[in-house]
Amino acid sequence: MAQVQKLLLPGNLPSVFPPHTLSLCMIVKNEEKALPECLAALRSVADEIVIVDTGSTDRTKEIARSFKAKILDDPWQGDFSRARNCSIDHASCSWILWLDADDRVEPSSLHHISRIKKEALHLDTAFGFKVKNLKAGGLGDVFMQIRMFPNDPRVRFEKKIHEQVSPALARAGYTFMYLNDTEIVHTGYAHEGLKHEKALRNRTILEDDMKNYPGDINYVAAYADTFFITNEWERGIEVYKEVMAIPGAREKQPDLYNRCPVLIALGYQQLKRFPSALQWVENGLSICPGRADLFLIGGEVSFEMREFAKARGMLDQALAAPEELSSVPIDYQAIRAKAAIMQARICREEKDFAGAEKWYQKVMETHSYFFDMPANIGEVVLAQGRFLDAMRFFSDSVIRFPGADVRAYRHLGRISASVGKIDEAIDMYSKGLSFFPADRAMLEAIRDLYRMRDDTEKYLEISQRLSELNQTV
Repeated sequence: MAQVQKLLLPGNLPSVFPPHTLSLCMIVKNEEKALPECLAALRSVADEIVIVDTGSTDRTKEIARSFKAKILDDPWQGDFSRARNCSIDHASCSWILWLDADDRVEPSSLHHISRIKKEALHLDTAFGFKVKNLKAGGLGDVFMQIRMFPNDPRVRFEKKIHEQVSPALARAGYTFMYLNDTEIVHTGYAHEGLKHEKALRNRTILEDDMKNYPGDINYVAAYADTFFITNEWERGIEVYKEVMAIPGAREKQPDLYNRCPVLIALGYQQLKRFPSALQWVENGLSICPGRADLFLIGGEVSFEMREFAKARGMLDQALAAPEELSSVPIDYQAIRAKAAIMQARICREEKDFAGAEKWYQKVMETHSYFFDMPANIGEVVLAQGRFLDAMRFFSDSVIRFPGADVRAYRHLGRISASVGKIDEAIDMYSKGLSFFPADRAMLEAIRDLYRMRDDTEKYLEISQRLSELNQTV
């Protein structure tokens, strides 16, 4: 019987694991909602599933068992590397793929992962995939991250938080290959509340572990990130400047270094210190010319300073900038959408409502789920005197996005009242007030309509609500 030839790891070390096999390695805690979808997609590719449970109290382990996973109990100790390495320690296949329960892999990407597993003739390469941190509305930061590598006892994750395996892979002699056509969608940041909660958790772990890695660029940058996520702009700016002051930071971690001016400019923008924001936009462009996110911030800040010509030029460059993926997250979809919306706002300020309509329509073509777009278009169409078209867009807003945009209810009520359709106007204001009960404009409008109809009871009821609202201000 022919003996299966063992594949070699860097340094001509033979792999002790069966060739062309894949261990899916995960750490989980209370993931009963997310885990089934993740495992169902991967079972066609993974030869084994290794799950480290750090303290679930729900059905997570029961679900894992239903997928025939190898389950290891390792109570959470505030150390992500420890938990990930525990899963790798118990993996018995030649390839490791690590995921989180809230990661999603599309079939086309699974095909690429399967090909690597089956067709690789040497175990000398670690593979990075495109990762998208999904946000509400389908947008999300995109970056490249090592997710699949050979099972090698020399290779383990490092650091308690923002754990990394690349340093160990590099020391062992692996080459790195990044695949743009293989994408993992991370859904854990779709809700802003969860993002805030995770930032506070990460900050605590970082503060405990940073002393073990003095001057570590990744750690200091991650620490700064936690302050921006929680809107502590001043402190975040200070720490990003500390990152840039670390000796050799630009040479050691160019992606992180180049990102710092972007975030410092963003921080000053949030603080409404616009000249400082523009200065850091210029600083950033001198370091990394052509960055789309810097042009966007420059355009937004110039708009706030009412320098419309400068803003338009910056926004044009943001829209034209090429996509360049790196190890740090950047959301090109959001940048282009925001730049187009800012162009529309400039047109509105200049009373070019037809121009604004074109920009808004351009956004709608690619982001039809943006809840404020129908009302935006409705307003600029209304400003052009096209009442029927405006009503169509406002109606689209209340039908597709009920309770999302107060402007649609206001405008539909106002237009109906202006053509004498009092009942329709009252009905629309009533619907709007069911979502926005403290909206003064609609309360005042419907009160006046009740007065016109001599409906004393309703008039007094709305007047009382307005009086109570005034007392709370």
